[in-house]
Amino acid sequence: MELNPSYATTYFWYGLDYCALLGRFPEGLQAAKTAIQLDPLSSLLRESVGYLYLLDRQFERADEEYRDVIAFDPVFYKAWTGLGRSLYFQGRYDEAIDAVLKGKSLSGGLPNQLGALGQIYACAGQAEKAREMLQELTNMAEYHFVPQTSLAVVHLGLGDYDAALAHLEKAYGQRELPLTTIGVHPLWDPLRKRPEFKALLGKIGLQALA
Repeated sequence: MELNPSYATTYFWYGLDYCALLGRFPEGLQAAKTAIQLDPLSSLLRESVGYLYLLDRQFERADEEYRDVIAFDPVFYKAWTGLGRSLYFQGRYDEAIDAVLKGKSLSGGLPNQLGALGQIYACAGQAEKAREMLQELTNMAEYHFVPQTSLAVVHLGLGDYDAALAHLEKAYGQRELPLTTIGVHPLWDPLRKRPEFKALLGKIGLQALA
């Protein structure tokens, strides 16, 4: 930032990959908004504000931000997926499924989207469809890298916390990037009191965020 204060990507990374992961959401939001001021035509930078609000559990604000990004760039799949997540956390499961399916259609289908769909289906009482997402992820793993975290979230939705924790441990063994968010991401709130989860945070170096 000191060397090149007009480089938007630095503020984006600082806000999302540093401040947010330490729970410093107001600082992260300020950095993200600075990035947008420097590069207002970037859909990725715009989407980051919604994500920061989601991590801060301001789900209605996240919803608004994601919808603004969609209005700006209707084919940006991350905004649709993020909107689905914000709707999920508000208990609006049918709308959440529609949003994530839209994101999936735009991206071609990514593991994290299949995981999100599986979790939402499970919480919406559609356990069979949730298991179909698990099978689809398993099939995908035969020819494409599938993060263990994507499998874990489906088991989380199904209420199988032991299986979710087992997949998180495998993710730790593989040094999966999504694990860096588990200290703050609301997805993992159902596991926060489990000693295995606290131990995992400790191994990653996120003890203070438990």
